[in-house]
Amino acid sequence: MKISPVILLVFVVLISACAPRPFRAASMYEKIDRHKMVAIIPPQVYIQLRPGQMKKISPSEHADMEQRASAAVQEAIYNWILRKQGRMKYSVAFQDIAVTNAKLRNENVDYTSMRAMDAKKIAALLGVDGVIDMSINTDKPMSDGAAIAIYALFGVMGSTNNTTATTSIRDGASGELLWRMTLRAQGSVGSSPVQLTEMVMRRAARRFPYRMP
Repeated sequence: MKISPVILLVFVVLISACAPRPFRAASMYEKIDRHKMVAIIPPQVYIQLRPGQMKKISPSEHADMEQRASAAVQEAIYNWILRKQGRMKYSVAFQDIAVTNAKLRNENVDYTSMRAMDAKKIAALLGVDGVIDMSINTDKPMSDGAAIAIYALFGVMGSTNNTTATTSIRDGASGELLWRMTLRAQGSVGSSPVQLTEMVMRRAARRFPYRMP
């Protein structure tokens, strides 16, 4: 059985009302003030499967699930920022993700090889001052029955998932981590990576360093 990569990363997200305080580097404000263009790179996505599910797909299919989910989340982050520009003012411009991904492809940097690169090298390759990254990890996989049901009928209710989403901003000139915020979500199956990203970005918005008063 082939399991859809996007369907595996689906749930109605319930994030606690008290979002944790983000990490801020001592030099964050000084360095962010110098940022003009920022790139959103493809997020790291880790989809943990149960042993029974792993037997039904190959390692390459599992990797493909994660990469396609990553692309969906990257697009959702960029679209959220663009959509909110009417109400929120930002101190930087955000590189079009089509440009970001084209530059990565032109340098033969794929989803896997990018993980071995530091932010300084990625920023230089992309021609940006800062890099936004997100990592998403599902740590309570759906049951086999829930996965099959979702595969058969998208949107059906199923078992609970726990997901951790960490958003980071790194300085392009130094590679230094300037800001990081981690949110934990849980809920029933029934939404999509786009909705997960919407919830994460909504929670992070008030503390987003590039947002102007």
